[in-house]
Amino acid sequence: MTDSALMLGSCRYKSIESILKHRLDQQPLEEQQELALPDTHDNTRGPAYYH
Repeated sequence: MTDSALMLGSCRYKSIESILKHRLDQQPLEEQQELALPDTHDNTRGPAYYH
């Protein structure tokens, strides 16, 4: 399976066929940005809550 298909979440034959037909697998993949999670939040209880 092509990286393009995996990135798009498209695993059907027709989707992969189209990706290969249009040479989309030759295009550079967009970099995915990681989402930064906040260190604290009003709903975060912390480890002391569970002891």
